Amino acid sequence: MKSLVYSKDEALLDGFKFGVAFNMSPALNPCFTQSVDERGYWLLIESDADGDNQTYELSQEHGLEHTDTGVEI
Repeated sequence: MKSLVYSKDEALLDGFKFGVAFNMSPALNPCFTQSVDERGYWLLIESDADGDNQTYELSQEHGLEHTDTGVEI
């Protein structure tokens, strides 16, 4: 499964990444890729978990909001 998380706040995204890494089972073989583009900071989380690929936006005002089914970088 792939999850893509966008945020305008790099520190918020870093904290989110730490929380996911801390809580994710090592058996799911998580892989994190983080960068920035014209849309903002992004974090790609790839794992062996079952499920559909999803895209989210993370903000202090609204938390984690689902924006799209699928992942496009």
